[in-house]
Amino acid sequence: MTTALILNSDKMGCGDSQLTEKLITNYFKLIVQEERVINIIALYADAVKLACSGSSVLKELKVMAERGTKIFICTTCLNHYDIASELQVGQKATMMDIIDIQYNADKIIML
Repeated sequence: MTTALILNSDKMGCGDSQLTEKLITNYFKLIVQEERVINIIALYADAVKLACSGSSVLKELKVMAERGTKIFICTTCLNHYDIASELQVGQKATMMDIIDIQYNADKIIML
C-alpha cells in the first residue's frame, strides 16, 4: 500500500504561528521516532519551505529520505519564493507529478 503525505503549508493548522510551527515540527519528529512508513511526500505552496535551508523539519525529512521516502517539491512554488537554490532534500516536481501522486496513492494524508 502506498501512503502519500501531501502538504501545502510549512505549519500545521491555523492560528498562532508559534503553535502551528511547533505542531509541524512535533508531527515530523514523531513520524521519524515511531518509524511510520510514508512512501511519498509532496510539498507545494508554502510547504516547499520545509525542504529548504533553515527548516525546522529538515533533519527529519532527510532521515525519511534515507529510509526510502520519496520527496517531491513543486518547482513552480520554489521559483515563486525564489528559494530553488536553498533546496536541501527531495526532488523538484511539476504539478502533473503531484497529480499523479494523488491519483496513484492508496492512502493520502493531507495536512
